[in-house]
Amino acid sequence: MVFCGYGLSFPDRGYDDYSGVDVEGKIVLVFKQGPGWKLADDEGWHGMFNPRLKANTAAAHGALAVLMVSKPNDKNPQPLIGSVMHGDGKHTLNIPQLQISQEVAAELLNGAGLDLSDLQTRIDKDHNPVSASLDLAVDLKVETRYQPQAETWNVVGILPGSDPDLSTEYLVIGAHLDHVGTQTGKALFPGANDNASGSAAVMEIAEAFMRSGHTPPRTVVFILFSGEEQGLIGSQYYADHPVRPLDLTVAMMNFDCVAHGDSIRIGGGKSAPLLWGHTLQLDAVAQNLMIPGTWAGGGADAAPFFNKGLPTLYFVTTNSYTHLHRTSDKVETLNGDLFEAITRLGYRTAAWVADGSYQREMLID
Repeated sequence: MVFCGYGLSFPDRGYDDYSGVDVEGKIVLVFKQGPGWKLADDEGWHGMFNPRLKANTAAAHGALAVLMVSKPNDKNPQPLIGSVMHGDGKHTLNIPQLQISQEVAAELLNGAGLDLSDLQTRIDKDHNPVSASLDLAVDLKVETRYQPQAETWNVVGILPGSDPDLSTEYLVIGAHLDHVGTQTGKALFPGANDNASGSAAVMEIAEAFMRSGHTPPRTVVFILFSGEEQGLIGSQYYADHPVRPLDLTVAMMNFDCVAHGDSIRIGGGKSAPLLWGHTLQLDAVAQNLMIPGTWAGGGADAAPFFNKGLPTLYFVTTNSYTHLHRTSDKVETLNGDLFEAITRLGYRTAAWVADGSYQREMLID
């Protein structure tokens, strides 16, 4: 086994974790995340450290497998999580990649007289690798079936508008319905908050429209996306192949992780301040649970729509990620009152937009 720092090999930029070590036929241990610093060329890494890249880099140097561990010196080191978002490109079939806990990594390194936290400190201080061969062996057994392509689908429901003119304008309300399923044979990741909660919110808002006794002037498109966890596949597909024209769509509202936490946070406000500001006013009148913090751009399934020029709102709860991608993301952890509040706010915002009161605004970069 060999410790290879961040698992990066960019000799042309002056950094190579594989320099000076032989990983041929061996297992490498690397940090899962990327460096928090820049190289001497003052350029960032620009996402050049996703798991797939690290696996491909290890394979190119002859490694048999990759073990990844979260950086111990981070403020909140990422725990063991289930994830299928692996990075762009084809999957490397013959090199297993596993995330291990810091406790397991510490046990492996301690046997070689090394400390995980000290290794990160040394690399981050000098921006130089401290790769080292370890005098130990690790056995891995992996059983899997790789299927590079599979059929999936988005679920779309349309509420036609009642106004002859405004019915050809559209509001999109969406959430992703997928999670990461079962991994390592028996570890089930329920995904109650991420994102059964968002899917339920979209369905509740659709039902509220139907039960209101009032058909809005604009047409409302409700979508449950597939493939978000693998890289926004469903939402990107819809943005590229919309069932109703995006140039006639006035806004997109996304619901993701909306039932765990203590308050409401809505993204997109720095790019679409009019839409966000009215939502803040609606909350102030009804519940006063929405915090003023927001961000620019879309985020998750809102991103493909924002990238097409649409104003977007990203509904999420504050402190929502306690159980993110963990086996503990169960119904018992959800805050029912908060879920009801954010869903009601979503409906009020949607009704205001669908009634024609909101005009699509120019996005602020």
